[in-house]
Amino acid sequence: MLNKNKEDIVLPRIANKQTHRSNVPSHSSEEYYNFNIFLPFLDYIRSQLCDRFQKHKSLISSLQQIIPSKCIIATNEEINDCVNFYSQILIEPNAFKAEFTIWKTKWLKEGSRPKTAIAGLDNCNPLLFPNIRKLLQVLVTMPMSTATPERTFSSLKRLKTYLRNSTGETRLNGLALMSVHRDINVDPEEVLTQFSKSSRKIMLL
Repeated sequence: MLNKNKEDIVLPRIANKQTHRSNVPSHSSEEYYNFNIFLPFLDYIRSQLCDRFQKHKSLISSLQQIIPSKCIIATNEEINDCVNFYSQILIEPNAFKAEFTIWKTKWLKEGSRPKTAIAGLDNCNPLLFPNIRKLLQVLVTMPMSTATPERTFSSLKRLKTYLRNSTGETRLNGLALMSVHRDINVDPEEVLTQFSKSSRKIMLL
């Protein structure tokens, strides 16, 4: 583009002590932009791709070890990644290893074992396996592609207009859920019952 417009790559002013931008020594303008912009940008893209895919790949693989058909051959080390990552939402993180051992023993005795996370969740007793149920819920709700988030973003673009710029987070979340899941029928009686139980008493006409 510079050659087409007959422009030259100009080397910016270089101070002895630069504090606001990179100041790698260079002998030419091309070398300066290569060291200070191009190579750092490539390094940033590489690290972001690694964080976006490699780390999540090991996390999903760790979550899948809880599925009944796979847990019988899984070890505690293989599920450490998901336990450490989701420790804040677990009921009793310290008791997970013992709970997982009981979960594995349960399915070793069964001849038919669920092969999907949804089927495993249906056969998971929340009183006996609260931590495993939490992780199965995470695995079930995790999107398999970007289609679901993209549909959500498209709905937000239609909802978050300039007329609704001051909409609160709770109201915006409710409107987004109604727009995304419009195929779910809403019972007006249940809505009125929910409003009547709230502390804010208003006249419902």
